[in-house]
Amino acid sequence: MEESSDCGEVQPPVSCQDGCRGALFTVEAGERAWPLGSVDPFLKSAVRQEVSDLYELGRSADGDLQIGENALAMSKVAVAYGELRLSLLRDSGQENSEPPWRTFGNGRLALRMRRRLGLSEALVLTPDRVEGSSREWPWTFTVLSRPRDPNGPSTRFGVTLHRRRDAESPRHRVDAQKELLADEELTQQLLYGLVALGLELDSTVGRECPGVGQVGKTIFLEPSDEWRVKCHVCGMQWAGGSDVLSEHQDLRYGFW
Repeated sequence: MEESSDCGEVQPPVSCQDGCRGALFTVEAGERAWPLGSVDPFLKSAVRQEVSDLYELGRSADGDLQIGENALAMSKVAVAYGELRLSLLRDSGQENSEPPWRTFGNGRLALRMRRRLGLSEALVLTPDRVEGSSREWPWTFTVLSRPRDPNGPSTRFGVTLHRRRDAESPRHRVDAQKELLADEELTQQLLYGLVALGLELDSTVGRECPGVGQVGKTIFLEPSDEWRVKCHVCGMQWAGGSDVLSEHQDLRYGFW
């Protein structure tokens, strides 16, 4: 049955779609009020995915109670998003203190606005997909120069989290592009961002096996003509090829 509002107007029954519209109104109002330049595409994508996921969950809502709970959850996301934008805006103007890493959603995004060598910079950490069952979890670490400029330059680095072989362990080892690992300060920021998202990490980034460049053990697979080369330090094996060990991660630490 349709209900009357305090103004005497007849209102249709409330639906999950109404909650979604209300949340997106709050989201878009915050985006117009507090623009954040080249950081905006990351923020806009994350919040809309968060609201969309809640909307899909709420489509099967049965009754006013479930619809109300779903609408409340979407409203909380929209409010948290607006507060995040305000915090990032304040962070971008700080001169003497180091703003913290800030996160949004269920592990969707970590950001930090800061000044480096007197210039504004934004750091953004995003997963390329949900973790799933694979032991390799790809991420992207983006450095935005002049972040208040919507067309400011950006540099992207590929990052991979490797789960331990022990499936019960939540810990990951972090590998990243050499260009990122060569910058110790940025590498440390990467670790801070991952920890801010609640991830448990191995203490060393990109742990390279000390056997790299040495001569490995050749194992002939009789009666065929095939052979394998085995690292005498960590045990990794390759099919055929040179017996000089190429770059690889140390398997002794229990990671893939």
